[in-house]
Amino acid sequence: MVEEGRILKVTTLVFILTIVTKALQIVFYPLVARFFGTSGELESFIVALSIPTLVSTILLGNFSATFILIFTEQRVKYGEKPAWDFASSFINIVLLGVIGITVAGIWLSPWLIRLVVPGMEWVYRQMGTQLLQLLFVTVFFFALIMILTAILQSHQFFIIPVAVGLISNLILITIILIWRQRVGIYVLPLATILSFACAAALLLVGSKELWWGRYIFKIKTERSVKEALPMLIGISIIGAFWQINLITSRFFASFLPIGSIATLEYASRSVILLIELLSLSLVIPLYQKMSNEAAIGDQGKVMDTFSLGLKMTAVVLFPLATFITFLRFPLFQIFLEYGQFTPENTAQVSSVFLYTSLSMIGGGLGQIIMYGYCVLRKVRLLLLLFLGGLTLNILLSAVLYKGMGVEGLALATGIAALLGSIFSLGVLNQKVEGLNVIYLGKFASKTILAALLSGILVWFLFLTMGYWVGMDLLGQIIKLGVSAAVFTIVYILLMSIFRMGEINLVLNLIKDRFKSISQAQL
Repeated sequence: MVEEGRILKVTTLVFILTIVTKALQIVFYPLVARFFGTSGELESFIVALSIPTLVSTILLGNFSATFILIFTEQRVKYGEKPAWDFASSFINIVLLGVIGITVAGIWLSPWLIRLVVPGMEWVYRQMGTQLLQLLFVTVFFFALIMILTAILQSHQFFIIPVAVGLISNLILITIILIWRQRVGIYVLPLATILSFACAAALLLVGSKELWWGRYIFKIKTERSVKEALPMLIGISIIGAFWQINLITSRFFASFLPIGSIATLEYASRSVILLIELLSLSLVIPLYQKMSNEAAIGDQGKVMDTFSLGLKMTAVVLFPLATFITFLRFPLFQIFLEYGQFTPENTAQVSSVFLYTSLSMIGGGLGQIIMYGYCVLRKVRLLLLLFLGGLTLNILLSAVLYKGMGVEGLALATGIAALLGSIFSLGVLNQKVEGLNVIYLGKFASKTILAALLSGILVWFLFLTMGYWVGMDLLGQIIKLGVSAAVFTIVYILLMSIFRMGEINLVLNLIKDRFKSISQAQL
């Protein structure tokens, strides 16, 4: 329990900054909804952005996972110079590859758009091509951001990347507010490019003391580099699960009425924001710890930390997912229903989110499960499991979208994500020792029960408050605020009744949060 408390203290400030950063990302979507609603123009941007995002994720979405693991191993076993020899070669190969892919992507943009959304109207496909050619520049900046973030995280500097993310989101929102009237939909790619470029520049400065004088421009295909490259590709493809599934959903949604792609986007992004919040604030620090334990060959400690990651993810993820699912309609109403985003749009997004919420559990747990496979060097096995999950999603999407429309696409993704995580954990249990799946199953059952009971109670409370609190914006905010407070109290009480020690760690952490931050040694 002492070790668990220490890890929670280390991640406190990261969690707080990540929440603020994700809050700004949430602000981004009301702005987009207000100005563009679910229009065909917005769908052109969504499709255009999805392609470089997918390319970036497949190439470098989990660069940190590969880099931290091997760089840490090199430092522990051989020292700083061999570690930086590996880092320099690995980074240079990646950057050269990214530059070539960026140039090729700009040239191939018209064909890529037609491939991804063959059912989209011609005028919006043309607009999507122009937007895509602009947005492919972000692939290069994304590569720099991932590389510099990995360098910082490998030295246990978690604050700087999150702070830079906060600043870049402020830049994104500011540019949209200032330039929207001048350039219309094109403000979104321009703001995206500039926010990425600023983030890369800030990370270069923030990490300078770590790489200056150590990084050199050379390429040596030594053993560690040969090991890292296939691992990077495998892990990144697995990490691109969400993006590939979104591309799949948009492919089928392009044959549905205009607005279907945008509706799916609003619902899906809510899930992705939650998963990213968990990954940045909790999973990445735990993965860095597992990498150190793996480097000294202590598999017992690796599995202890992995189990801790599963438990702490469940403690945070299950109640968040439950609360948001039960009160999804008023939440979307408050955050999105402005300007061009109508009450009908709110109802559509809320309906789709009900099915998408299944992805929260599967995707949230999938993050720590993926890193467990990585640190145990079982990437090939995980890749096979991932391909199975992707195939299942494609088949379910093809079957469900005709009868259920966009809700069927959301349901297909949710089922594939949830079953994929459960099955992957079961396979990992068969391959390694030290993972008590029965205990973890009981732990998850109690956590889910506490979250569900809290959610049901709060749902009735929210409805009851409607009799004496107004239905205007202020009234909705008050009801949601009271509901969130009651939900938290009831959930904590139930977890205490169920004798879930992890909730006591969270309470202690909140009570002496500022003292914990000073002792975090970040």
